[in-house]
Amino acid sequence: MTDRASSDSGRADLLADVAELYYAQGQDQRSIAATIGTSRSNVSRLLAEARESGIVDIRIHRPLGRAAALEDELVSAFGIEEARVLASRPQMSLDDALGQVGSLAAAHLVENLANGLAIGLSWGTSLEAMVNSVAPTSSYAVQIVQLLGGLSWVSPSLSGHELGRRLATALGGRFSYLH
Repeated sequence: MTDRASSDSGRADLLADVAELYYAQGQDQRSIAATIGTSRSNVSRLLAEARESGIVDIRIHRPLGRAAALEDELVSAFGIEEARVLASRPQMSLDDALGQVGSLAAAHLVENLANGLAIGLSWGTSLEAMVNSVAPTSSYAVQIVQLLGGLSWVSPSLSGHELGRRLATALGGRFSYLH
């Protein structure tokens, strides 16, 4: 390893250590400065560098606003048991909306999971967002079934096969094809 590579690696370790003390352990900048033997303002600069270099990735998880009136209208209009509709916010990007739709769908799925269920799954960006958001607290004896065959023009991450496999893994269930 060259001196520069070693120096870069040491710097990255320092940034990660400072970020962990601050974000994960909740220490204030003054105590971190005392721990590593520097000033509080230098700790602030190190934290900024950690964010800029990608060592720290800050995510904000907004509460999922729902459009209750529209949900009620859908239930009445279609005679369904329940509907979930995400309330939009001004300036919401497509990626933000997709992520929140995925979170809303994942929460609904996890709330309704029970052993022995068969869950049919197709493909697409909304379902990918849901699968990415699934975080169950325990395993379920569920069967995930791919409802559509493969589409060659679809990104592998969006395919029903890949989404079904990933969802089954996340839930601790089994995956199979319908056909």
